[in-house]
Amino acid sequence: MKSQVRFAERFVTLREAGDEYRLLSAFESLRLRTENGGNDLLSRVLPLLRDGVAEERLRSVVGPQDVANVDLLLSELLGRGLVERVEAGDALVSVDRRLASQVRFLANFPPFADVPPLPDQFPRPSGSETQARIARAQVALIGSGDLLGRVEAQLTRAGLVAMTTVDIDDQDSDARLRAAIRGSELVVVCPDHQRVSLLRDLNRMCLEAGRTWTSARTIGSRVEVGPTIVPGDTACFGCYELRRQSNDAGYRDGAERAELLAVDGLDTGRLAIEVADGLLAAEVLKLVGGFSRPMTYGALFSLDLVTLESGLHPVLKIPRCASCGAPARNRPTTSVWPFTP
Repeated sequence: MKSQVRFAERFVTLREAGDEYRLLSAFESLRLRTENGGNDLLSRVLPLLRDGVAEERLRSVVGPQDVANVDLLLSELLGRGLVERVEAGDALVSVDRRLASQVRFLANFPPFADVPPLPDQFPRPSGSETQARIARAQVALIGSGDLLGRVEAQLTRAGLVAMTTVDIDDQDSDARLRAAIRGSELVVVCPDHQRVSLLRDLNRMCLEAGRTWTSARTIGSRVEVGPTIVPGDTACFGCYELRRQSNDAGYRDGAERAELLAVDGLDTGRLAIEVADGLLAAEVLKLVGGFSRPMTYGALFSLDLVTLESGLHPVLKIPRCASCGAPARNRPTTSVWPFTP
């Protein structure tokens, strides 16, 4: 199959004065122009590179007098990573027009890895491949009320289609909850009111099933997202509660009162807007798309809607945690004692 050349996915082109063009991405702004004014070479070549074109076709369009200039231009653009060669079948990727801007943005990020690749093994960023991973992701969406619906709408708009939604207010929610967790790669929890008992139950079920999960909630003026919990890797929700209680003496009583109010669909009051849905959806896209490290990985993000103060709070494992620590594995906690014979 013949190859084609096209601009890297992350770029759009903007024609400026004369035969000058600007290549723009979310993080770059580059000017292209020919030496000595040229002979409108760029205006004939660059529009063809937007959608992909065979090199033979490009040479035939400019004519024999400019073949050498076209080859020099392509060599320069390819060398700088501004243009890429692709198989003809991949040159035009079928993307929903509503997702075109997101695909262009995702093309700025190579696949995320904990260990940086070697220079000669650096993966080519592909917004289309990242978007395909997002579309294939199996996500269980668990919650209630407006927040559940808003998060589902945000993820659907971002191209995530393989979602199983469980409303915890439904009568058969327990059986559907367990089935949804087993069939998912990521569990997303978004109840409309603060329900610590739900988070504790899901923490236990996700630890047993080995499923990554994350959550969001709005408590008064404060929006909380995370922590994102990866069984065996990060602290669990039990660790989070132990650390929260050690720093906030009123945490447990406040959580229990909020739970009682939630039974009647009540809370102590909050603004009639929702911010948590967008923040949570962004973390989900990073988790399933793999284009960036989720900021809530083993951490809690908080935002005060009144003061606009925000913070990212790391949550460390606790060895004595009854949910994920040594007691949960029926093993005593150990410590190293200094010994000098």
